[in-house]
Amino acid sequence: MKKIAWYGPGAPSVRQMALLHQRFPQIAIEYRGQAGNAARTAADYRGSCSDDLAVIAPRAVLEHLLREGLKPIWADAELCEADHPERDIGPLRDGRCFRSTGYRRLVEMRLETESPKPLPIKGRVARVLALLRHDMPREEEDAVRRLYPSAAIVKDPRPFRGVQEISDRLVSANADDLLLVAPLSIFGELCRQGIRPLRGVMQGDRFERLERVVELREVFEQL
Repeated sequence: MKKIAWYGPGAPSVRQMALLHQRFPQIAIEYRGQAGNAARTAADYRGSCSDDLAVIAPRAVLEHLLREGLKPIWADAELCEADHPERDIGPLRDGRCFRSTGYRRLVEMRLETESPKPLPIKGRVARVLALLRHDMPREEEDAVRRLYPSAAIVKDPRPFRGVQEISDRLVSANADDLLLVAPLSIFGELCRQGIRPLRGVMQGDRFERLERVVELREVFEQL
């Protein structure tokens, strides 16, 4: 019998379990708690003697699990009305309700990018906030200045704790654009907020090009 470890805000709903049993008739589903810390979740799963794992968690956690070589089951759901007969999730804090629809396997998280174009600047020299923990290669600085001639590059090597802190620093620096090194999930959150940062592409220690991140895409395969 296949054993699946389930991680999420709560145990799977009756509908979620039924949908999983449709795909795997002979399974045992064990709820093992919330996946709040990716490293602990990965270690717990490896010590659980389970054959597979299903994870409902923020993208930062899923990104870490992928880096560890794990490809978790992703629970699909769609918005529905609170009185829908198949509603099994919600109402959440924001009032939304969902009905579970099935499962796929998450195999990759991939940044979608494009060649950068300068953002509109009104009547002054552009200011680019560079949130980099390392020294900016000369080639990367030249690429920014080709995009924004005479740009004021505000270099900030301090670590940040999340997207809100990045947004606050953009405002504090009066910045028009953002150059960033960060986990994929951070890029994804920024894009969902309408911020499309610049990213330097490196080949080993050599700067290759600038690109603008437009989306974080999850790549799935069927179970």
